[in-house]
Amino acid sequence: MDRDDPSNRITSPIGQRGGPGQPPRLRTHINSLPNDVLVDILRSAFVDRETARYFPDCQAFNFPRKWEDFCQRPGLGSPYDDRNPKHASAEYLASVCTQWREAMSGLSIFWSLLIVWLGHEPTPLWRIRQYLAWSRDQQLDIYVLRRFSPAIEDRAEKTHVKAIVDLLLPHIARWRMLYFALLHADSLPIPRVDLVGRAVNLLQLYLGSLVDDAVANSEGVLARSGGFEAPMVDMLSMGGVHYYGCYMNPTPQTQMFPNVKSLHLTDYALHHTPFPLVDLLRVLAHSSVTALYLNNMQFDCSYSGPPILLSIDDSWEPNVTFTSMTGEVIAEYNRLLDYPHPETTTYRRCTIPDCDPFALPPLGTSYMVHLEQIADPRAVTYYLTNVACTELSCHEASFHDCDGLQPEVLNIALGTPVLKDGEETWLCPRVDHIAMYECRYIRSRDIRAVLEARYKAHEATGFVDENDLEFEVLSVKHLVVDDCIALAPEDKQWFDTHMESVWWGSLESLDWRYMGSSAKRSRRSTYRVLVSPHSSRFCTE
Repeated sequence: MDRDDPSNRITSPIGQRGGPGQPPRLRTHINSLPNDVLVDILRSAFVDRETARYFPDCQAFNFPRKWEDFCQRPGLGSPYDDRNPKHASAEYLASVCTQWREAMSGLSIFWSLLIVWLGHEPTPLWRIRQYLAWSRDQQLDIYVLRRFSPAIEDRAEKTHVKAIVDLLLPHIARWRMLYFALLHADSLPIPRVDLVGRAVNLLQLYLGSLVDDAVANSEGVLARSGGFEAPMVDMLSMGGVHYYGCYMNPTPQTQMFPNVKSLHLTDYALHHTPFPLVDLLRVLAHSSVTALYLNNMQFDCSYSGPPILLSIDDSWEPNVTFTSMTGEVIAEYNRLLDYPHPETTTYRRCTIPDCDPFALPPLGTSYMVHLEQIADPRAVTYYLTNVACTELSCHEASFHDCDGLQPEVLNIALGTPVLKDGEETWLCPRVDHIAMYECRYIRSRDIRAVLEARYKAHEATGFVDENDLEFEVLSVKHLVVDDCIALAPEDKQWFDTHMESVWWGSLESLDWRYMGSSAKRSRRSTYRVLVSPHSSRFCTE
């Protein structure tokens, strides 16, 4: 919508009269500027807005605050609603007046980010054609998104999406990012069926929906389909049903996209054709995938044969994130890969059967273990401690919004040795970094008790490292606690003396401030506390 009202024009300060003896100041409209100057101003405003959208999520000790906060774009960050003046898109700037739109239409950089809206106030097809023409030879970051709406059904979505894809396909060689976030999975374009051709510059392909109503494709449909080549794609995210139909049925396809590093598979229910986990892993074990995300995927785990990787030189150990997955599938994943040791494993909203967690099959190990939104104490215990090789147990453990992280679980997992095979053994002997975010049931004294027990046990061995024959357990050196609980003064004193670094926060905290250094520290430490300026619970030294 064009807005030519003079009240919407940008002007200099309005004051009309100067000081005594000075001539009155004249009002200058931005639209009075030469066209090339106007374009430079608009380009500067657009680039500044775009740059501000991209920011790395930096946290102490490399623990991100929210693991799901990652940037999908290869460029400058995710798009905002085009009607939001705080994050002005090219369309928002161009809609101010016809002069701005005309000026911007001549500069292709404005239109390399193409945002197509569905649902309420959808982007007209004629405007998509216009933007594609204005983008000229620019590589395209394309988003097809729905505006927020309480509607749970859109019968016209599939037809609308097909028309959009038909407009985009002639420009397939310019695609750099293709991102669909729709209401219905059944509306999504399918590779090799709807998406055909050679996307030589495509880096990321995201096909997601809110409602999982996809229907598996028949072999006949794929037999009549064309090819879809994207040799540079390094991130692929799609529904499990469409992935199975495109790349696993009727015969597993070794060549998915040859350079995919990050693979996200979402939603595969048991009422669909059985999806054998072993078939998926046999394909991926010989791929370039280094980060695997499995979200609500219900696999067929009936295969009982040997692991698929039998040679010591034949290994595939991607960083893996399990979301809303069952313990049976996760255990079988680890068995089939002969208990891998990736750098990072994340368990988000994962469950286990109703039994003793130590009676379940063991898991592989990783250097960093992240647990998120797990409410069952048994599940927290299982995913953190029940590993096939204690000698390779994790060094860094983080917990985010885990109601299952309770004092007894923390003590069993990290604070005391247990009897195993007739010997006392620490379940997580190598942990020296711990992070907790939004964990409501842990008090500072619970954390201190666990850390103090580990410190005394480590001290008794002369603080030997993990390669020493006398090694039993490492003391924790680094601690992050944020949006959890208050820090008791006596616990703060112990941390201040025995920890190398601590980052502490509280639910009612408002700002950061440093606490003073203590000359009595046995180690050089960094101590930072998040406190309210109105709180009297903490005092600086």
